[in-house]
Amino acid sequence: MEKVNSQIDMIKTVKDYITNFKNDGNDFFYFVTSANSIGHFSLHEILNFKTNFFLKTKYILKDIFYSSYYFYSYLNYKKKIKKYNKIIVTWAFKEQFNSDGSFNDKTLNYRSSNLKNTLWFVVYLSDDLPKKINNNVVVFKTREKRNRNYLFLIKKILNSFKYIFLGKTYFFNKISNFNIFSDVLFNKYKIFVTKNVKYLLIPYEGQPFQNQLFKETKKINPKIKTIGYVHSSPLSMPFNLIKKKTTPDVLIVNGKSQYNCLTTSLGWNKKIVRILPSMRFVKGKNNMKKSIYLPLAFKSKDKIIFLIKTLLDETKLNIANFKIKNHPGAANSNSHKDLIAKIKRIKQKNKFSKTNSKSSIFIGSSGAIIEALERGNHVFQICESPILESYSDKLWKGLKKQMITKNIFSYSLKKKNNIIILGKKDYSINKYLRA
Repeated sequence: MEKVNSQIDMIKTVKDYITNFKNDGNDFFYFVTSANSIGHFSLHEILNFKTNFFLKTKYILKDIFYSSYYFYSYLNYKKKIKKYNKIIVTWAFKEQFNSDGSFNDKTLNYRSSNLKNTLWFVVYLSDDLPKKINNNVVVFKTREKRNRNYLFLIKKILNSFKYIFLGKTYFFNKISNFNIFSDVLFNKYKIFVTKNVKYLLIPYEGQPFQNQLFKETKKINPKIKTIGYVHSSPLSMPFNLIKKKTTPDVLIVNGKSQYNCLTTSLGWNKKIVRILPSMRFVKGKNNMKKSIYLPLAFKSKDKIIFLIKTLLDETKLNIANFKIKNHPGAANSNSHKDLIAKIKRIKQKNKFSKTNSKSSIFIGSSGAIIEALERGNHVFQICESPILESYSDKLWKGLKKQMITKNIFSYSLKKKNNIIILGKKDYSINKYLRA
């Protein structure tokens, strides 16, 4: 099999692979470039990219064994829940909860207590529960720290073993922690779907649990309107948003360029895709300038340090006052801490005088690149794997791209509000429910 070199062809190849399993089920595929997961290494298999065998094995096993935590997941909520006709399924950390028991949803930029007749089903990502939880909030705690159940995992693997005949890539994605999580979450969630519910809204990333909730909710109550809201700033290669067998009734995106990408390259029907301003990214101050952004995952610290030095040599950029911003999902990663220390040493030895108050540097795959551009910043991107991590101005037509070296790129916009229409702080969520 020949290696695929064009980003447009890569999207088509992965889309063809997913579509091939439409009859067998394909809602559980979750292909991303930003995390070292089964889905990530499956992309390498499908696209015939070389990978380090030991590194791949390490992360595939890590992905599978993480599912052993899910046996201990549980719900936490008030016995008497407020009446509701809307369900929003989202996620949150402890710091997003307020002292009154409400929480601030970052994906929708909304406070849970401000929306009437709504049940918030929250995938909870912190170890310690909030002290207080409102009676319109259900917390789904995904795990208990240090508690694992390997028998639960073994049963899940054995139940999926029949899928080995559809290929090892199909089988491994069936037993990925994302897919096992999907079943666990639905079994906890389904008791809240009643005949009175009119809307189900999910900030959408193409994750298996989101597809399963759309599908199974409609089975329980076919009259519910299901809405997916693509809340994230677009990734360079949005394999996760390739249309699967199950789709929501409406999919909301935040810009014309996103709409074009979904409907021309990712297989979505134009009739169900809507363009509305972003709920998450709003107009106003959001200081993304003079910062170095780290990715959720990377492969080689040494390569990244070499490329940072190369960027500085090529651009003469002064980064002495740049802030280093770690990815929130890697706060406890020793590899990230070590990389931060190495970048700090480069900053201390900075010898260049060229300054650009609106510049930012992104390492690896990051949708925040587009947000930074829409906010008027100049962006440099450092890539370990350019074909997977850099943006294509053919796929994202509102973008201008300049290659500095084969692993380093510079970006600007042809026109603002084309990829993301920045929203307003005060908006009516009902407009999105009725889209």
